[in-house]
This record gives sequence, structure tokens and C-alpha cells, in this order.
Amino acid sequence: MKFKLFLAGILLSVLPALNSCNGSGGAKRAGGDTEVTELRCRDLDDPEGVDRAVFSWQIESEADSVVQTAWEIEIASDEKALKNGKADVWSSGKQLSDQQLNVCPQGADLKPGERYWWRVRIWDGADRPTSWSDPASFSLGPAADQWQAKWITAQWEEGSPLPYFRTVFNADQPGTKPVRAVIYLSGLGCSDLFFNGRRVDSTRILDPAQSNYELYALYSTFDVTDRLKKGDNCIGVMLGDGWYNQGKVWGPGFSYGKPILLAQMEITYKDGSKKIIGTDETWKWAPGPVLSSNIYAGEVYDANKEIAGWADAKTPCADWQSALPAGGVIPKELKPQLIEPIRMKQEIAPVALWQDPQGNWIYDFGVNVAAIPLLTVEQPAGTRIKMRMGETLAADKSIEYNTTGVAATGVVQTDEYVCTGKGKEKWTPRFTYHGFRYLELSGAATQPEKDWLKAVVVHTDVEQIGTFECADPQINRLHELAVRTMLSNIHGLPTDCPHRERCGWLGDAHAVAPFESMNYGMNNFWMKYMGDVSSSSSVFLENTLHQKLHNSEFYFADKQPGIPFMISPGRRLCGVASPDWGTAVVQIPWDIYLYFGNKEALEIYYGEMKQWVDHIAALTENDIVPYGLGDWCPPGKIDCPIPLSSTGVRRTETRRSTARSRSARQRSTITTRTSFRKRRPYSAKRKTRRIMPPCATGSARLSSINSTTKRTKRSAARPQTRWRWLTAWCRPATKKRFPTPPSAT
Repeated sequence: MKFKLFLAGILLSVLPALNSCNGSGGAKRAGGDTEVTELRCRDLDDPEGVDRAVFSWQIESEADSVVQTAWEIEIASDEKALKNGKADVWSSGKQLSDQQLNVCPQGADLKPGERYWWRVRIWDGADRPTSWSDPASFSLGPAADQWQAKWITAQWEEGSPLPYFRTVFNADQPGTKPVRAVIYLSGLGCSDLFFNGRRVDSTRILDPAQSNYELYALYSTFDVTDRLKKGDNCIGVMLGDGWYNQGKVWGPGFSYGKPILLAQMEITYKDGSKKIIGTDETWKWAPGPVLSSNIYAGEVYDANKEIAGWADAKTPCADWQSALPAGGVIPKELKPQLIEPIRMKQEIAPVALWQDPQGNWIYDFGVNVAAIPLLTVEQPAGTRIKMRMGETLAADKSIEYNTTGVAATGVVQTDEYVCTGKGKEKWTPRFTYHGFRYLELSGAATQPEKDWLKAVVVHTDVEQIGTFECADPQINRLHELAVRTMLSNIHGLPTDCPHRERCGWLGDAHAVAPFESMNYGMNNFWMKYMGDVSSSSSVFLENTLHQKLHNSEFYFADKQPGIPFMISPGRRLCGVASPDWGTAVVQIPWDIYLYFGNKEALEIYYGEMKQWVDHIAALTENDIVPYGLGDWCPPGKIDCPIPLSSTGVRRTETRRSTARSRSARQRSTITTRTSFRKRRPYSAKRKTRRIMPPCATGSARLSSINSTTKRTKRSAARPQTRWRWLTAWCRPATKKRFPTPPSAT
């Protein structure tokens, strides 16, 4: 064994030296096993259907003091050709720059719908090039004038089930064969895509994310090349009401209309020709098993109304009806969904089961989460199982629903499933979600078992990039609770709670942005939300309501375009933002830059940031901002005076808006894995180091602990960052490992 370890050590020492001798023209490679990894386009791994090519990468090295002095990017139409050095689309040549984030291939002729492969290499401080990175891929979505699909809908009647939609097409073309097939899908409020009888992505729900539908909707892109068959194929879509048709809570004025659908499939053939299959009146629809769905109230599903094989081309549909042109609000623009989708994540088994005095069965899942129930039962046909969710218990151990906002919403979170009686049945709702710890089950024909139910956590699938751990178990527990709370409130936008309001309050968003950005890769998430805030605020309103004090005192004045509302996106706005809520338009763009090195938000929204600062300046009295909501819902009797908190916010946003102009030059982005991951270009590869920061006490440490998790299509597993930290920002004891955060003063 000792000999084997000794031999392995020799090989590990010799191989890097051999590798450094390899390369074009015999050029000396960058020392210390330096390589370029984690290639991303639009901050996504191998994305499909993005709006433009924007590249970033990370540098990994065993060497000390590695800096990038130049880069070179190659783009090709074929992965194999690129590996062989044939960049038939674009080559940058050597570019003298230390930029590793938001690099655009200027002059590259990139066509929508095409899949491209790209790679990068860099030069270090000694002007030594690295080897080329492994290739990564991307594709662009359709341009505005390339959408051939039409928005369609079904013949709606009050209380009618939600529809199935489908179309059948032949994929064959004489003399050629398909090499690529993608589907662009926007189903409003939310949709589920099927292709040739199977759901395309079973973990993805509530897609696309909510937006301001009068102005734009998001579309998702699905590569279905491997599922395409010779001859007839079938596209199927199930629609849910989602946020688009949400008129049950807060009033009917919040609905944009009945659900609508737009889908476009693009098939590329070997000879370069294309075939487009888009939604239009030739598509067919039929009533489906979803009897009703509502984000707040829940979903009712009758499995007896399922149509077997409805998304299979061989299933006849002579009795289906033709689709209709969509009515209601039609989005003016389609944008690619650049944030990660909402996914079904962790499954949580119940820790206890009992019967309450009313005869209902209570499942306790041990933790409060945003989730949907996973029901597995074997019951007689027609058995209607009702599940109601809540957070707390009454004295008699029945569920108390008041904390889920019943008084405000008028609904209890409820899902219902009607059994077919055909053996074991498994079901989860897909067009709603709930905030709960306890679930009440009723209607079963037999006594429920503990394994009938699980809670499936659902949230936007952001990547974890940091963890916290210290010597005090209670503080560790508090951090765990904070992270769980965060994940329960990211569903395409940052919400205030997962049950009562589920709204994107600006005050909640900017308050949690630093914490969330330290723990998760939130760059695209915050960029999407800032787009929502900006589009919501783009209107002029005459003599409209403004927040003044405590959310109970108001005044009326004109609202100028660019001044935000309290909430975004959606139709529930709750007035023009107070000073301590609207400050999000300054805080969040700066946080995006601070934590992810992304200047795009500052460049896009600087005008609105400055406008907000000037707007609040007009409200000050002797340099004091007297208006706001203050420390909203504080624990106990904590009472922070509103002038203190609002003026403090004013000072912060003033510094940040002025600091933006001083941050215009490109900063060095050489970081380690213990730093913020999205500013990640340098990391100490495969090393674990422990550093006691000067500000730390006790047993807290800053450390880099490398683990891996497969999240990409590429074979290389992707490193996941873990940190241990004590304060929001601790400067390290060494200059090598961490960047200085951008100054706000």
C-alpha cells in the first residue's frame, strides 16, 4: 500500500509537468496546472434560447498569485470541430484584458436557434497561455420577427376544467434528417410540456416565472432532439391559471384573463433547412383532469378525467375541439427566462401522524416549508381525498389556519385528488404551492398510513454557494432557519411569505438580498427582479396614492415614470413606494455588483437609482427622512423610530449611487472559492485552507471546502463552494485569497 501511494505521488508530480509541455507551437504553458473552467453564458450552464451571448469563466490553479493578463475565445458550430481547432464562427484572437465576467463576442455572426460551442484560454502574469478549456455550448432564442406561433386559448366556461392542448406533425423531410429540435414555450399563467407521451421535465413546475404580463412574458426553451421520432410526433401542453388568471384572491381585477398558450418548435435538418411548428387554430384542445387551480387556494385533480395517451401521436383526437385565438391581455414582448426554473427539490417524510377531534388525520412534517404534497394511495374509485395545509396547531392538536392569512385571502390552502381505484396512485399538484408544516387529510376510505404523504419542497433552483457554521449550535440553527425561510420565498421573485400574500415587496427584497447572495447564486434572480421593478415603475400616474407612515397614512401626488411601487411584479402594487421600501432600486443593483461582480445592473438602472435619490431628497426635512414603514413586524416590542431607519437608508443609498460612478473602471476579478462564487475567476484548486480572519473570535473560521455536484451536461463535476464565516464581510489575513469588496464610500 505504501509503495502504491509513493508511485501515485510520483505520477501526480510528473503528469502536470508533462501536460505543461503540450500545446500549440510548443509555447510554454501557464505554470502550476492553471486551467480555465466553469464556462458560462448569461451566467448559465450550456443555456438554450438566451437573448445574447455574454461569457464568463473561472481560473483554477495550484500556483500562487495567478493573474489573467489576456484571453482568447473561439466559437464553432460543431463541438468536435472546435476541439480540433476549427473555429468556423468567430475567433477573438489574443485580447489584452483581465476581464472574466460579461465578455461579449463583438462582431460574431450568431444566428437565432443555432447551437454554438465555445472555449477560452487565458495568459497569466508571465504571458504564458493555458490550455484551451473544455467546450461549452449555448443557443440564442428567436428574434422578435421570427415568432410564427400565435397565442391560443380554449373555449372557456365558468368552472370548466383546465384544458389539454396538442398538435401532431410529421418530422420527416425528403433527402435529409433532423439534427436538432427545440421547443420555445410560454404558457400563461403556467404550463407543463409533454412530447411524444412523456413530460419533458418532471421536476419543473409553475413555469414560466411571474412577470408584468401587459408588457412581457417569459419563455422557456427545451431541447427535445433525443425524443424526436421518424414520422408523426406530438406536442402536448397542460395549462394552469398561475399568476395570469389569479382573480380568486384580492379580487377579480387582478386577473389578466383566461390562460393562454404560445409554443414554437424549430427542427433543424442536416441540409440546413428548418421546419417550424407553432401554436395556431389547428391545435386541438379537450377538458383535462385539473378541475381548478389557484396559486393561493390550491388545485383540484380528478384522475378519472385523464385521457390516456393524450400526448401521443397515435391517440385519436377526433372529438377534440380546435383552439381559439387568445383573448385577454397579450404580452407585447417575449423574453427568455434567464433565471433558474422553479423545481421540486427535497422530499420530506412526516415525523408524526394523529387524528384530531373532528376525525381528520394530521401529518406533521417537522419543519415549515414551501412545498406541495406528494400523495401515494390505493383507494376505491371516486374516493375524494382532501388535503389542507397550515403552520400551527390549536390546543386540541387540530390545525390552526389563521397564520396562513385566511382573513386576508379568504381561502385555506387546499388540494384535492379524486382516485381512479386502479391500484396504487401517485400525484402531486403542479399549478400551486403552499407554506406549511402540518397537513390535514380527510375523505379516505381507509385509515391513512404515514407513508401516504411526503412534502416536496419547491423553489427557484438557485445554486447553493455558501454555508455557515460556528461553535454555537443555536446560532447554526438560526442560520438553518434563515436559509429555509429564504428558499420558501423565492418562486420566480422574492416574496414576503409563501401563503398569505406571495408578493414581491421591495422592502423585503432589499433587506434579504445580501444574506441570500452570500448563500446562493442569485445574480440572474436579482437581474430578473430588477427588470420587474423597472417595468412596473415605468408608468406615469396622476394624483395617485403614496405611502407615508406605517402603511396606514398616505398622501396623493403625481408619480413620475421610474419611481417604483411597493410591490413588483403584478397588478397588486399597494401605492407608490415609501422611502424605506423603494430604496431597493438603489440597493439591489449595487448588491448585484458587490456580490457577483456584475456591472450590468448599474449600467441599466443608474438613471432610476439617481432619480430615486433625488426623489427622497425632496422629502427630507432638515436632512431627516420622516416617512416610511419602519421596522416592519418587529419581534416583541422593539420600536425603531421611522425617521431613524428611513434616514439611515437614505445615507446608504446616497453613498451607493455616488460610488457607482467611481466603480466604472473594470475591477480585478481574481477570487477564490471561499469568495463570492459568481465573482469566481480564480480559485485554489483542490486545496482546503483555514484562515482566522482578524475580526473572528471563538471557533469560527473562514475556510474553503471543495465538494462537487453534477449540475451540467458536461462530464466534469462542478465545484460547490462552502464557506464558514462569522461576519457579513471579514477581510482575510492574506492578500492572495480574497478581493477587496467594492468601496461604498
